[in-house]
Amino acid sequence: MLGTAGSATQFDVVFPEDYGNRKLAGKKAVFLSYLYQVQEPVRYGSVDEMHELARRNMYRFDDLFGLKKHNENLYYKVLRDSVLHSFTGNLTDCIALFNYYLKLGFKEKAMEIAHSLPDEPSVIGHIGRIFLVNNYPDEALDFLERVAGTSGEMENQRIKAYIQLVEYEKAEDLASHPLLSTNLETMTYRGWLASLLKLPVGEYVQRMNRLLDVHVKMMAAQASVGNPGKRA
Repeated sequence: MLGTAGSATQFDVVFPEDYGNRKLAGKKAVFLSYLYQVQEPVRYGSVDEMHELARRNMYRFDDLFGLKKHNENLYYKVLRDSVLHSFTGNLTDCIALFNYYLKLGFKEKAMEIAHSLPDEPSVIGHIGRIFLVNNYPDEALDFLERVAGTSGEMENQRIKAYIQLVEYEKAEDLASHPLLSTNLETMTYRGWLASLLKLPVGEYVQRMNRLLDVHVKMMAAQASVGNPGKRA
């Protein structure tokens, strides 16, 4: 039944006995449906009308956070229409759309957004991380190398990208930098690289032992902070 935008409807259902999910089969459930927006049918009289009339049914909502929580697909559509037609400069929403495009395989659309974002180290590094998470190591490196040396986290992202590209020697060179010698994530990668590079077993053991030593020292330091009157 068609309602008005902003209306909520509650209805009871009973799942069939042969329902695929055994935990729900035969059980009663209450659904609450919230109607965010009612769209109108659009009829085109000519090709020239397509662009203007199509904008009648763009998705626009004030409560983007709530929409993301309850309907991820619709949230993506809202971001898509907002960024393409009436983007107001909300960086968080723009990056979210960039991430959705990569997940859906629309790399070219994602690249358009990535290159339109502010040229700031924090933003560039974040874009690189998102590329990497979505298995685009080449594109990730293009951005991560622009912020090389700015933090241990960015260096570790570069190491990870090199590993994904099977460029183990480059990853090893970067992971061996003295400034990363006590970075736990880097030390973990070095242990992994010892295996990937087929280094001697002794080198692998040495790297893992050092990693464990640093872990133990950090745990002892944290315990000492939590119990000031007790020495580690």
